[in-house]
Amino acid sequence: MLGALLIGSIGLAWGEDPFAKSAAIVSRHKAVFNTPPKQVPSFHGVDSPITGNGDIGLTVSGRPARQRYWISKNDFWKSGPDYKQCGPSLIGGIDVRINQLQDASYHVEQILYQPVLRSTFATPDTTVTLEARVVASDGMILLELSTDKQAVQVELNLWAKDGFGSETATGQDGDVVWVSRKFKTPDLLFPSEAVVALRTTPSRGTSFSLQPGQPVTIAAAVMTNHDTKDYDALAREKARRADPAVIARLKAEHQKWWQEFWAASYVELDDKLLEKYYYGSHYIMACCSRNGKFPPGLYGNWITSDRTAWSGDIHLNYNHEAPFWALYSSNRVGLTDCYDTPLLEHLEEFQADARKLLNKNGAYASVALGPKGLTCRFQDKAGMDASYQEKCGENSSYQDLAGTPMFLGQKSNAVFASMNMVLRYQYTYDTDYVAKVYPYLAAVAGFWEDYLTLENGRYVIHDDNFDEVGPWQGKDWKQSYGDFNPSPTLGFLRVFFKAIIGISEDLNQDAPKREQWRLILAGLSDWPVAEENGSKRFRACEGGSSTAAKSIGLDYSIMHGLVFPATNIGLNSEPVLLDRIRKDLDRWTNKEWLHHGNAFQSVFIGAARVGYDPDFLFAKARAKIAADAYPNLWIYAGGGGIETCSGIPGMLNEMMLQSHDNVIRVFPVFPATQKASFYRLRTFGAFLVSSAIDNGAIAQVVIESEKGRPCVMLNPWPGRTVAIHRNGKLAQHLTGMQLQLATAAGEHLLLVPEHP
Repeated sequence: MLGALLIGSIGLAWGEDPFAKSAAIVSRHKAVFNTPPKQVPSFHGVDSPITGNGDIGLTVSGRPARQRYWISKNDFWKSGPDYKQCGPSLIGGIDVRINQLQDASYHVEQILYQPVLRSTFATPDTTVTLEARVVASDGMILLELSTDKQAVQVELNLWAKDGFGSETATGQDGDVVWVSRKFKTPDLLFPSEAVVALRTTPSRGTSFSLQPGQPVTIAAAVMTNHDTKDYDALAREKARRADPAVIARLKAEHQKWWQEFWAASYVELDDKLLEKYYYGSHYIMACCSRNGKFPPGLYGNWITSDRTAWSGDIHLNYNHEAPFWALYSSNRVGLTDCYDTPLLEHLEEFQADARKLLNKNGAYASVALGPKGLTCRFQDKAGMDASYQEKCGENSSYQDLAGTPMFLGQKSNAVFASMNMVLRYQYTYDTDYVAKVYPYLAAVAGFWEDYLTLENGRYVIHDDNFDEVGPWQGKDWKQSYGDFNPSPTLGFLRVFFKAIIGISEDLNQDAPKREQWRLILAGLSDWPVAEENGSKRFRACEGGSSTAAKSIGLDYSIMHGLVFPATNIGLNSEPVLLDRIRKDLDRWTNKEWLHHGNAFQSVFIGAARVGYDPDFLFAKARAKIAADAYPNLWIYAGGGGIETCSGIPGMLNEMMLQSHDNVIRVFPVFPATQKASFYRLRTFGAFLVSSAIDNGAIAQVVIESEKGRPCVMLNPWPGRTVAIHRNGKLAQHLTGMQLQLATAAGEHLLLVPEHP
């Protein structure tokens, strides 16, 4: 045991059972619905109860007498030739009809700790309960039905979505019923085929009387051709074998996985609303981000139609990157395993496009991707919405883009996407991981070696737009091309070249290229600034033809390159840079803080990282929840979907623990009157840190060193001597503003202040 800490009502003990502690915290949070959802089916995100196992997604809608469970899966994509013919699609669902519940009260709970959707529908005569789980360890849905006083008649309908160029079929194999949906026409890049096979336990078929004290479990196996070649036969066999013993085992495995997930790290706050959305955001990501070959698209795995906004695709100019940002610092790195897959799958295409379209080496990435090398391309003009046709006009060059990838004037997509790879390596120093993604990083480096221009002693960027440009802007849209030195790209390149130099050294790769990379890093243009009323302010671009290039003042996209996910500016930066950012944040209105559809996760993480007023950030975060949170704990944003899952946890992690420039700061930006604790949050350098605060007082800090790297910590107790215990034994005393700590891999350090 490394010591214990108990502060007020918020306790943290290193050495206590993390399973018990995380259970106590997370179990108090759930989403509650007292009226049926309104946005199912949805073109965007759903407002309904949601759960999943990281691959299969399940949501439920309807009134008590007819509950509809919608089933989707990360790998069930239509891989059509353009953006209106590609994207994740709905498989089908299960309808549960109980006519005796026509006038029943409605109550559904989305429970986070050991996830279940628990529906309770009451009439004067009886109460019917439905509990739905997507088993964490297997591709199975378990739906348990029970009634307490009176028998009710249950009618089940297993169905597959039709249309959109799909084939559907239904069948029965003994007491197993099944449906299938397939996309397999010749115009597709790859076929997607899915089956749902269902059986009741005890075996009752699809119409039965549910008796008091005699629950019935519906076991549904969901599989696709991307799981295994014999997916259809295996799904039917899994459903057939779902007897009481198998169901009990699946429920135990489900419980175990989620217990371990929540115990990996946890936070406890005075502010229970922010705490609730901290865990709600991580719940959403755990439910939709565990298929290593198929990452979630914009709307996760809760797809309730065949067409969602932006095709529900993998969008590279921030939407794909953003959902994963908080997972690194929250020590849930495993949920990011799927992030890199589409980037590696598209690498050859990115390289081919660089050669064909720009006559450059390296990787030139388009915006809209899918899995398995799928690119969501421009559609021809004839297939456009009428409003877009009108905007483009008769003389539009839109037709020239038909069938081409969407670049939207931006050269930065590939390097933007590399920021998550860099973050993961800085947080973990996992050389096996970075060796896997190194071919992608090397291709990004190759592109910018070739694309950057050395002019008057500095490297500059031509024709890389700050904002998206496209034919929706009207017939003269091509005049918007041509931005010069956009701030985000300059910021990404600073972080990228600094990182790849170190990564190539760690992997012993590309030694001859490092000198050129160092020259680029040293010679990159400064961030564009403009003077206004005697003060310098950041601007979108140094020059160019788009309206964004002329804008002055901090923008959420500028934050991407300056502060996060590019980590150029933070609390270890020059005061003048921090002051410039904070002054622009002072100018922001609610439009920037709360009502910009793309900005939520970016600005809240970034503002915390530069030390903005913590009481203000708490208040604005609560206001954002009040304005835009759905009942299922999903915070809505007009710019996309699950990207918002980083907003609350990313902000809170940065307020409790930072490691800019590899200097660890404990509670650097936290409200002075609040109590809080955190257990095993992750920092740069592969350290896991735990601590607690009470009205500004930090009692002790625990550091676990995974890789044995040198550790630098800003003294949590300024002016005081700090006792360092290593693996339970007092080892040394340190003083000063920064504590320099040598560590060994696997070593635990306990830091305690000496009495003044």
